[in-house]
Amino acid sequence: MMKRNNSNNNNTNFWISYADLMAGLLFVFILLIGAIIVKYSFLEKRSELLQDTLNTESSALIQAKKLINEKNKKISLTLEELKQTSTALKVNKQNLEKSKKTLTNKNELLKNKDIALLDLIKEKEDLRIYLSLKDKEFKDQSQVLSNTSVLLKNKEQDLLKNKILIISLDKNIKKLLTTNNNKDKELKNISKKNDLLLESLNSSYIVIDEKNQNLQELLKTILEKKVLLENFKQNSNALDDEIRLLKIRIQEKEDKFAAVAQDLVITKNKIKNFTGMKVKVISLLKKSLGRDIKIDAQSGKIILSSNVLFEQGKSQLKPEAKKALKKAVYNYFNTILENDDINKHIDKIIIEGHTNSVGSFLYNLNLSQKRAFAVMDFIFAQDFKKKDKLRHLVISSGRSYLDPVYKNNIEDKEASRRIEIKFSLKNEEAIKEIEAILKVTR
Repeated sequence: MMKRNNSNNNNTNFWISYADLMAGLLFVFILLIGAIIVKYSFLEKRSELLQDTLNTESSALIQAKKLINEKNKKISLTLEELKQTSTALKVNKQNLEKSKKTLTNKNELLKNKDIALLDLIKEKEDLRIYLSLKDKEFKDQSQVLSNTSVLLKNKEQDLLKNKILIISLDKNIKKLLTTNNNKDKELKNISKKNDLLLESLNSSYIVIDEKNQNLQELLKTILEKKVLLENFKQNSNALDDEIRLLKIRIQEKEDKFAAVAQDLVITKNKIKNFTGMKVKVISLLKKSLGRDIKIDAQSGKIILSSNVLFEQGKSQLKPEAKKALKKAVYNYFNTILENDDINKHIDKIIIEGHTNSVGSFLYNLNLSQKRAFAVMDFIFAQDFKKKDKLRHLVISSGRSYLDPVYKNNIEDKEASRRIEIKFSLKNEEAIKEIEAILKVTR
């Protein structure tokens, strides 16, 4: 009996290891699918961002071209204005040179007139000196001349002539002074005009310098825009190449993703078919057993009370309980063994012993294991046609008080003392894990 159990345990360990391996492979496969989906979404977002940046840069390029055209128009207008101002400046220079020549001529005339005026003033002073001397001589010689009237008359005539000459000289001097004043006024007006012309010329030179500076800045900005335009063209070409590569990669990823999605759909369908198998097995068991045995609708297990099967603290079956146990479990096991639609999916049939929390854990563990083994020994003693197959399926275990039954959040000690007989499908745990992962990925 121990050898048979060891061989059963070895087979069990092999299939459990195989199931764990398949579960691990499926888990890695699911992780790979998730990574592909995340990578695809990341690439799709990146391609959208690249398309947006390309659109913004193309719109910026169009605006830059418009600005360059406007700048070129402004430059052409500025050049025309500069030409007009340069021609006007040339005319102003010519007029200024003419006015300078006329001014120099007038200055020379004024200098000559000033010299003539100074000569006249000197002559007037000489005449006054001469007259004063003559007056003195006349006074001195008045006594001498009184005797001679002829001489006096002559002297008077000379005096009158001299007075007339002085009056004419005064008139000439006044005329010269008035003409000199007029010339001074004209000279001042000419100098004012000359100053105004110089100021306008200086202002025009300043405007020309400013326009030249603006023109230089415009040319500099145009050159910078040209450099930016060339860089943008190079970048846009590189972006186009990168976008083409990304589109090719995205298409490849989409093809791979479509293939993976198709495989995933097939896997989901297989899992749905497999998970529906447990419901099918439970329904077949209910149909074959009828109302004789109560089967749990969720797990397909049957629960036997330890109070009916065993004495308190004992692991030997009661003699009167064997008949009830045979009635309860014979049809259950026979249905599983005889129905090929059921047994081909069955991995293990587990007989579990459970106790309440009275006593230590190890004591209850030993008791629950012995009780489960006693039930298994009784089952193997029955006449099953496929007993060899049963040996490969049935295992027994004890759970001590790890899974008590609660009623109103309080341990039900009588209900906790029980024997559970249940089955597990092949790869059931792996399928549960995969189904949980698929629920998360949805």
